[in-house]
Amino acid sequence: MTEERPTEPTPEGTPPDSMPDAPPPAAAPPPAAAPPAYTPPTYTPPPIAPPTAQPTVAWAPPPTASAAVGQRTTLSLAAGILLVLLGVFGTLISLLILIIGREFARSFDFSTIPGFDAGGTDPGAIVSSVVTVFGIVLLVCAVFYIVGGVGVMRTKSWGRVIGIIIGILAGLFWLASLASAGQVNSEAARSSPLFAGILLAVHAYVAIVLLFFWRNKAAT
Repeated sequence: MTEERPTEPTPEGTPPDSMPDAPPPAAAPPPAAAPPAYTPPTYTPPPIAPPTAQPTVAWAPPPTASAAVGQRTTLSLAAGILLVLLGVFGTLISLLILIIGREFARSFDFSTIPGFDAGGTDPGAIVSSVVTVFGIVLLVCAVFYIVGGVGVMRTKSWGRVIGIIIGILAGLFWLASLASAGQVNSEAARSSPLFAGILLAVHAYVAIVLLFFWRNKAAT
């Protein structure tokens, strides 16, 4: 006897003979799509901030306090003018000595003067040399007078120093001249004390003013 296999149920509407013995092969999957091309992201630079002002420094060193200096006094201005006038006067005198006095010394016959002994040399040449040296020294002093006076009028410290030195030295010279003139009994000695006294007073004024009345007191 042969065992009969039960018939498998078939779906509705499908004849039993048409059913295959094995299931049909599965359909092949569709090919995968190619990935899209890589596009790098666009780079946007960050906005540049405008330059900011430098921060204000809260602390600053205190300014150096300059010493208050007063203005030149009118008395010192007058002293500077006197120095310039004396310098101009001394320059004229020195030029007269160098030009006229030297020629006069050369042309004058000093041998006629009693007691004048030049030791065998030309007495005119000796006197001319002495006159020349005296004129040059007087000219140099006159230049110092003018330079010091201009410095005083321009309120320069070096002009004040020159003026003080001139006032002291020349004042001592004219004081000695005034003292020696009183011991000589002659007509020339009688007239010289007035001239020496005037120049002594002028130089004393210059020295005192430039020492003690150079500037006014500074305003606070």
